[in-house]
Amino acid sequence: MAIGDRTFDDGYNRMSVPTTLIPGAPTWYWGYNSKAGQYDAVNQQMVFHRGSSGQDSGSYGQYRERSGSSLSVSPEGGDMSLRDSLDAAGAKVDVSAVLYRTSRFGLRCDLGLIGAWMRDIHLSEERQMATVMESQYRDREDLTPGYDWTVDRSFTEEYRYNDVYNIVPLMPEAYASDYQGQPGFFMIGNRPTTRDVSENDRVTTVPHPSQTGRDDTRTRIWGAETKVECDLDIDRYTIRLGPTLEWFPIEDLALFASPALTLNWVDMNAVRKENLTIIDPNGNRIQTRSWRDTADHSEWVSGASIAAGAEYTAGNRWSVNLSLAREWMFGNPAVTVGPTVLKAHLDSYNVEGAVGCRF
Repeated sequence: MAIGDRTFDDGYNRMSVPTTLIPGAPTWYWGYNSKAGQYDAVNQQMVFHRGSSGQDSGSYGQYRERSGSSLSVSPEGGDMSLRDSLDAAGAKVDVSAVLYRTSRFGLRCDLGLIGAWMRDIHLSEERQMATVMESQYRDREDLTPGYDWTVDRSFTEEYRYNDVYNIVPLMPEAYASDYQGQPGFFMIGNRPTTRDVSENDRVTTVPHPSQTGRDDTRTRIWGAETKVECDLDIDRYTIRLGPTLEWFPIEDLALFASPALTLNWVDMNAVRKENLTIIDPNGNRIQTRSWRDTADHSEWVSGASIAAGAEYTAGNRWSVNLSLAREWMFGNPAVTVGPTVLKAHLDSYNVEGAVGCRF
C-alpha cells in the first residue's frame, strides 16, 4: 500500500520528514489513544481502526398485471311519440234525388264524392338516447408476498504499521505528536503493512399489504344522440251516401241535417330520416350514421258522418248551401317506414260550402 496521511477512530498516521523526502521512510507525525489496546507486541506493530456505515433499501414482490377496459351503457329516453294536427282543402260533388217534399218538409237521398288533399306533415324530435361509460382498469395479482427491505451495513478497517525501532514499549499509554514542533524522537512506519476490512450487515423487512385487486385508471363518458324527422303526405277520397232531412221555415230557405255512411280511400306517402350523433368526452359532436327510409300505403277505411246547415234556393234551378260536418273513421290507417309506425287519426270537423243546380 502507498504512504499517505490517514486518520482513524483511535489515532492517526501522517507523513513527515523524512517520509516526505524518502518514500517508505518512517514518520514521527502520529498518535494513538491506547497503547494497551492497540499495540501488538508479538508482531511489533501498531494497530489502528476506522469505522464507516451505509444503507441499502428496496422492495421485493412478484405479481402479474393485466390492463383492460369495460363499457357500460345507460339507455335513456324510451320510445319516441311525435304528434301533429292536420288540415286539408278538398272538393266534393253530390248527386241528390228528392224522395219526398211538402211546403214545410223534404226528404232526399244524397250520393257524394269528396276529395281531400291534406297539408304535408313534418314531425321532428331530437333526444339523448344513451350514456356510454368507458372504464379503463388494471388488474393485479400478487404471486408471492411482497415486502420492503433495508440493509444496514457497518464496516471496520484495521491498519497495521511496523514499529521499526521497537520504541512503542517505551512510550506512554496515549500519545500524539505535533508536526509543527521539532522533529520527534518516536518514529514508526508510514506505509501500512496490512489493511483488513470486516463487514456486519443487519437486514430489516416490512411486509407489504396485499395489492391484489383492480384499480380504475381512467374513466371516459360518451353520449349518443339521435334526431328523427318524418314527413307524411295523406290524400283521402270519400264516397258518402245518406239521406237529407229538410225543413223550410220560409220559402226558398231550407235547414237540413244529413247523416251518412262513408267509404274512404286513404293514400299515405312517408319519408323518415334519422341521424346518429356521438358526443365524445371533450364535448365534440360527431355524426356517425344517417338513415333514410320511404314507404307508401293505401287502404279502404269505412266511416260515418253527420252534417247540418242551411240551403238557399235562387229561382228554380240554382241553390247555395253552407254546413258544418262531423266525420268519424272506423279505423286508423298506418304506414310503417323504417322502425317507425305513423298512424293517422282522421276523425274531423268539416266546414262545407256548395253551389247546386237542379236538372
